[in-house]
Parts: sequence; C-alpha cells; structure tokens
Amino acid sequence: GIKNWTYWMVGAPEETDEDARMTANLIAELKPHISWKMINVLSAIPGTPIWDMAQENGWLVHKPTEGVKYPYLESQLKMPWMPPERINQWRRTLEVM
Repeated sequence: GIKNWTYWMVGAPEETDEDARMTANLIAELKPHISWKMINVLSAIPGTPIWDMAQENGWLVHKPTEGVKYPYLESQLKMPWMPPERINQWRRTLEVM
C-alpha cells in the first residue's frame, strides 16, 4: 500500500495549548494511516520572517548556534503565550503518540 509520512510542527507564533491538543487529537485520529511522523519545533533561522519577528519581540532565548544542538528539536523561542519548556514538552508528547 501507500506509505504516509507526516511532518508536524509545534511552537508557531500564538499557538496555544489548545492548538497543540488539537494537533494531538488529529495525530491520534490519523495514526492508523500514518507510516512515519516527524515532530519538530518552529526554529528561528537568521534571514527569515520568524527570525525578524523573534528579534523584534525579544523572543530569542539564545542565538541559534548557542546552547541548542538541534534547533528543530528544542525551542529557542520564549514567546509570551507558550514558554520554550512547554513547546518542548508538546514536541515530546506528540512524538510518542
């Protein structure tokens, strides 16, 4: 049959716990049809609109090359509606579903 590979991201600007729960519910619903999934966090990469937004709003916890070996697995953004620890927790939760 056809294999379905999915890619999911958490930690988008203004994403809430309820949004992350909705993502979890969708993954659970689709699980029988998913062959493989990847869960990452939003990364602010220099030169991108997210980088500019993070710089303007003071969301960067540290520069992308400092302190985080894999920026797509560990949040580097401290946004008012969801701290990086919570974003990381959601990534881990979704990953093991």
